[in-house]
Amino acid sequence: DGIGMELEEGVPGGLEFCAEMMAETGGRVVMLSSAAVTRNAWSKEKQEELELVVDIPIVRLNPLGTLDSTRLAEERVRMIGADYTIVRPVGLRDTEGPKNWARGRPWISQGDVAVGRANREDVASVLIEAALAPEACNKTFEMLTLAGVNYPAPVEGLGSVFERLLTDDQRKTMGEDMGFGSADAGTPGEAVVRAQYSLTMQMLPGEVQEPTRLEMGRTYEQLDQGKVNREKGAAATAREVALANQGEARPKKTEK
Repeated sequence: DGIGMELEEGVPGGLEFCAEMMAETGGRVVMLSSAAVTRNAWSKEKQEELELVVDIPIVRLNPLGTLDSTRLAEERVRMIGADYTIVRPVGLRDTEGPKNWARGRPWISQGDVAVGRANREDVASVLIEAALAPEACNKTFEMLTLAGVNYPAPVEGLGSVFERLLTDDQRKTMGEDMGFGSADAGTPGEAVVRAQYSLTMQMLPGEVQEPTRLEMGRTYEQLDQGKVNREKGAAATAREVALANQGEARPKKTEK
């Protein structure tokens, strides 16, 4: 896709070609990213304060460095000169199947402090709306799904939700750490992050509201049932490490 590639100096990649085309046509680059991409780059103090979104499997193990490479790809999108929107869903689930999560209302936040689940169809809908809504321009946000029939997607769409979000430039001006350097916890931007953190912690699935007790490959349902109960700060198990590294064992695709 050209986003995470190592490029020779002066040689444009797929992202640059896409951005150039978008700039010429008045379009916008919409990137499907992931929640949690900035957390390993936070200061130690911020990580300790917001440990409920840091001491979790995807951040602790960071499989194949995916979070780091995606964070860098995001910044590349911001720097290419075209309008953009970056969407960061939390853990993805299908509508049907053994590990399902029903469709519902997309819940949008900023600050990279969202934890939970997102229905894949809802994510697709948000991507489409973000591409068409001028209110989402040059903004980065996280999303999860409030599942169930009592939380339908807004009939008028998400335009008003996008409008209330801050642009990335506004967030940087307010002193938020966007994943590229420590920020003083006393800045307005970091105060907003702490407020978002307080809200998103109320959106966790399940009854046990302690995501640090999860292990990679285990579910909130298993946590509620007492089938998993990791100690906060514990080292990764051999099973977790094997899951995190399983991509390394996959055969690489060869050009035809």
